[in-house]
Amino acid sequence: MYAKNGKIEDACTVFNNMETKDSVSCSSLLAGFSSNGLDREAIEFFCSLHKSSVKPDPFAVASAMTSCAKLGDQLQGRQIHAQIIRHGHESDTCIASTLIDMYAKSGTIEDASKVFENLLTKDRIAWTAIIDGYAQHGQGRNALESFSKMIEEGINPNAVTFVSLLNACSHSGLIEDGIFLFEVMKSVYRIEPVIHHYTCMVDLLGRVGHLEEALEFIKTMPIEPTHLIWRSFLGACRNHNNIKLGTLASKHLLELDPDDDATYVLLANMYSSNGQWNDAFETRNAMKLRSVTKSPGLSWVVVQNNLHVFGAKDNSHPEKDLIYNVLCDLMLKMKEAGHVTETNCIA
Repeated sequence: MYAKNGKIEDACTVFNNMETKDSVSCSSLLAGFSSNGLDREAIEFFCSLHKSSVKPDPFAVASAMTSCAKLGDQLQGRQIHAQIIRHGHESDTCIASTLIDMYAKSGTIEDASKVFENLLTKDRIAWTAIIDGYAQHGQGRNALESFSKMIEEGINPNAVTFVSLLNACSHSGLIEDGIFLFEVMKSVYRIEPVIHHYTCMVDLLGRVGHLEEALEFIKTMPIEPTHLIWRSFLGACRNHNNIKLGTLASKHLLELDPDDDATYVLLANMYSSNGQWNDAFETRNAMKLRSVTKSPGLSWVVVQNNLHVFGAKDNSHPEKDLIYNVLCDLMLKMKEAGHVTETNCIA
């Protein structure tokens, strides 16, 4: 209860005050860490269970693997995979699905495919997981082939399956397949589209530059477009340098959320890339007047079980001098190879 309401410290207090801790209470706390974005804490807690008398159950293993997937921590994920094999949980489709997700998100779709192929029984969750993995890696054809095999096996897709399929088509530029699947979802499987399906369709049309068609699609939607829809459309306008439609999209976005930093940044970058410096300045100025600040972008890497987080102009790392020296060497090599830095964007 505490964890689901975002009060993870209270959840920890209740857990620590328990005289006897079992697999159920441990799984509950582990899931609480994961659902509250405390993925590193979730993994550390999972590892601590091996020093206790509590044996992690499949739910705990699945939560830990989900955290590994979100962090892209393949090293820790592989160690948990070894424990899964040791405890004989490989045939659990729920655990296997989180394994597929972890390998896909950490960059090794081949390992995700192996986990999937080794499953004796493949249910809808497992099929959806591998389709989503192919979508993440831009392997749209593989995703569509997996969907065909899934149907041949007599397993019907659900709404989540179609989100993954539409994403796969979008990331691979398979516009005709995406439109066909969207119609099949409604007519054959009687699945009513929700906002995520509509967002995928706007992204599908926008990525290939069909901006007018995407706008018409938004206008004819039976539900009110949300910020997800307009942000996807604005991103497409930015990529295809359509100032007119981009301005329209930003207007709708700022009506929905006047303090959305991403909208201001995308719009300012679009103006600057088109040489409209006054408009870019006014957009930036409007952002300052509302005291809206851009959320910093972060990247991270795990080295010897230690998580290292980096941001732009970061000076907090103890090995910052060595890191910046390596970055300078890389920049020189990039220039020697003919790379030209894009200066149109100001954010």
